[in-house]
Amino acid sequence: MRNKIMIKTKNIIIFLSIFLSIFSYIFGAEKFSNKVIVKVGKDSILLSDFEGIANPIIDQYKQLNPNFLENDGEKKLKDNILEQMIDEKVILQEAKNKKINVSKRKIDKSLEEVKDRFKTEDEFKNELKKLNMSEAQFTKKLTDQLVIMEVINTEIKSKVNVPSDEEARKYYNEHEAEMVDPAVVRVRHILMRTDGKNDAEVLKKMRSLKAKIDKDKKTDFAEYARKNSEDKTSAERGGDLGLFPRGQMLKEFEDAAFALNVGQVSNVIKTSVGYHIIKSEEKKLEQKKSFDEVKEHIKQYLYQIEMDKEIKKWLDNAKKNIKIVKNDF
Repeated sequence: MRNKIMIKTKNIIIFLSIFLSIFSYIFGAEKFSNKVIVKVGKDSILLSDFEGIANPIIDQYKQLNPNFLENDGEKKLKDNILEQMIDEKVILQEAKNKKINVSKRKIDKSLEEVKDRFKTEDEFKNELKKLNMSEAQFTKKLTDQLVIMEVINTEIKSKVNVPSDEEARKYYNEHEAEMVDPAVVRVRHILMRTDGKNDAEVLKKMRSLKAKIDKDKKTDFAEYARKNSEDKTSAERGGDLGLFPRGQMLKEFEDAAFALNVGQVSNVIKTSVGYHIIKSEEKKLEQKKSFDEVKEHIKQYLYQIEMDKEIKKWLDNAKKNIKIVKNDF
């Protein structure tokens, strides 16, 4: 089944903003300029706030798909992030005006759930220290997200009906071409980068390594990837890139990966980042899903569409009472 009918939140705050506002700190937000880029009523959004959230996300997009941010893609992503930050400020101000809050018990429970993601309490505190952030500051951000959730639940959720089986069936019949899981492959790879290096020397080294792999019937390909690959993230997993469909990797890499039979090792492949040797681990053909298999996904997708509409309507109404001023940056 294509991604279109999976559960998504588009242009709304709740799930994405929780990730952006809290976990961007955990992934390494830094201090930048404190220029005010947007005034939302009495609140401000600083350039440091925006860049601390946006930059790690943009970096992740670039790593996953270098072509994604072309053709103004990066600007569109930044605009979307900034709009969500503005929406968050609007919701929090409305919550304050309407005296919507959350209990200390709920805040404490959510904080414990975050801490449980770390092995020890000290590890959590050390992470906050690295980010120059106190537990009180972290708890404040967590509280804001819980308040946003409370606003969504009390002000909007009750206005949205759960789609019926009949509505889901209608969508399924009208979008049968989308009810397909695309073909996917799972490969391991070894990468040697060419940036700043002699291309011919890197190619010679990779061809030598390929010949060694072909002759060696005892050592697993994963071990070669751990020792030789310059893609450090996948090297730790023995070069494993997991399952992926077409459209997520560089074209030359994808063409080679999808052409291999399971267990087969490619010749040396060149892409814009360097030279690769690829081993196919798994292949799944395109497969159409039955209605029963996708019914709940469709219902949740349709429900989210209606939620998106109601949240936008609520936000548009709330913004009528709040002055929003954007500055160039």
